[in-house]
Formats: sequence, C-alpha cells, structure tokens
Amino acid sequence: MPQARPALARPGRGHPGRAGLHHRGKHGLRSERRTHGPRVRQLRAVRSWLARSATGLSIHSVYTSVCGWGVALALFTAGKSRTWRVLVALGWFLLGFGLHFAWNVAPESPPGQPGEARRGGPGLRRPVHLPLRAHVAAGPSGAEDPRDTGLSGQLTADAGRP
Repeated sequence: MPQARPALARPGRGHPGRAGLHHRGKHGLRSERRTHGPRVRQLRAVRSWLARSATGLSIHSVYTSVCGWGVALALFTAGKSRTWRVLVALGWFLLGFGLHFAWNVAPESPPGQPGEARRGGPGLRRPVHLPLRAHVAAGPSGAEDPRDTGLSGQLTADAGRP
C-alpha cells in the first residue's frame, strides 16, 4: 500500500538513511539510545577503568620520559648558561609531574571522599578536570541536555517521547 506522504515528511519517523537517529524539536537529530542514567554512568566508569588499566603502564613511562627529556636537553646543550639549563630541566620536570598529577587525580570521586586532601582537594581538582571532562556533562550535540534533572541522574518523564 503506497504511503500518502514521503518518508521524510512524516513527523516522528526520522530520516531513513540515519538509522538510530530521530528528530527532537530544536535539539536536532539525537540518538535513540539513552545517554544518561545510572546504568550508562556505570558503563562509563568501567570503560574509564579499563582504559586507565590498559594505558597506565605506558603513560607513566611517557611522563617519566618527559622529565628525562628536559634533563638531557639541559645537560647536552652546548653554549647555554647555567641558569638556562636549570630552568629548562625544571620546566620539563614540572611538565611531566603536572601531567602525571592530572592523570592520577580521580575525577569521578565525589567531594568528601577519604583521601581527597591527598589528591589535591576540590580546590585543585576542579580546575584540572573541569575542562577535560566537560564533554561528559554535555549532550550529544555539545550542549547540555535540558532533560537531565541533575538531581538523581534520571531523565524527566518526557525523555522517551520524540
């Protein structure tokens, strides 16, 4: 039986070439799978843990080599003053140390968790991880999802409706 209107003109049906996407008013095309909620957050935590476990050994070697690069640059550069050499070695050491510190700080830890002062506390942790984790809080289009209540991680009642 032929349809009265073409597929693109039928509201709520989406674009036939974009499987899994549908139109959500002014928010454009969105994925039909849930992007918020406790289950998704658990999966993100597991994914983060797996990535940190897989890359942890090699990334620590990279940070150590960053420090070593600065020391080697300071030791084997001819014609530079002693002050320049000390500043170069110190700068590269601080770069490696800072990257290592940012890697070790746990961004998923809620404030008040034991060991927070040892990790830098909320005053130092937030400026490091807020720019790095902004994409997690943002919706699929890069803007915050207005349907997320932010209180319990659950979507509002109209979340499933197109």
